[in-house]
Amino acid sequence: MKRLLLLAMLLLSPSLILAAEPGAAPLQKPKIPFQKQHEVRLSAGAWPTITDLSLPYFINKIDRTRIYESPTYATGAFTLSYDYRFKRWFDLGLAVSYYGEFNTAYSNIDRSKLGNQEMQFISVMPVVRFTWLNRPLVRMYSSLGIGMTVKTESRFAGLQRRHSRETVLSAHATLFGIAVGRALFGYAEVGAGMQGALIAGIGYRFNAQKRDAE
Repeated sequence: MKRLLLLAMLLLSPSLILAAEPGAAPLQKPKIPFQKQHEVRLSAGAWPTITDLSLPYFINKIDRTRIYESPTYATGAFTLSYDYRFKRWFDLGLAVSYYGEFNTAYSNIDRSKLGNQEMQFISVMPVVRFTWLNRPLVRMYSSLGIGMTVKTESRFAGLQRRHSRETVLSAHATLFGIAVGRALFGYAEVGAGMQGALIAGIGYRFNAQKRDAE
C-alpha cells in the first residue's frame, strides 16, 4: 500500500509543481480558425440620394405653364447584394439597387389628363465593408460602394412626351450598420446614396456555423 501511495505522489508531483509556478497559464480552449463566408442580403431603403445630371428635367420642373403633375409616388430603394468575407474585418461584394418615381401629368390649358410619367433607376456597384465590432451574434460595420446608375425617364416636356435614358456615376456610403444573428440575420443601416438613408433588411451567411474566433 505504501508503494502505491509513493508511486501516485511521484506521478502527480510534476503537475503540482507546474500549477504552483507563478504566472502559469490556465488551460484555454483552442481558437477556432477564421472561416471565409459568403453572404446574401435583401434590403429596403427610404430617401435615396439620386445623382441626376439631366438639365431638361430641372427645366421641366421649373416651367409649369403648360402642364401640372399629381403628387409623386416613390417605390423606395430595393437592394440585392452578395458579399465575400475575406477576413474578419473585410468584405468585398456587389450590390444591385432599384428605385422608381411615378406620377400623372395634366394639361394646364383644359385640365385633361396627358398620361403617366415615370423615372426609374437601376444601379450596380462594387462595395467594400469594414467590420469594426465582431461578436458571435452582433456585427457593427461601415461600407462604401461606387458604381453606375442607369436612369430611364418617360415624361412630358410641354405637351409632348419625352423618353430618355442616361448613365451616371453613383455611390453609397454606410456610416453605421448593425447585423444581428448567425446564419440568418437581420440588419439596419444609416447612410447616404442610392440604397437609401435608412435601410432595413435580412440576409443569410454560408459557413456561419464555423464561426471565427475573436
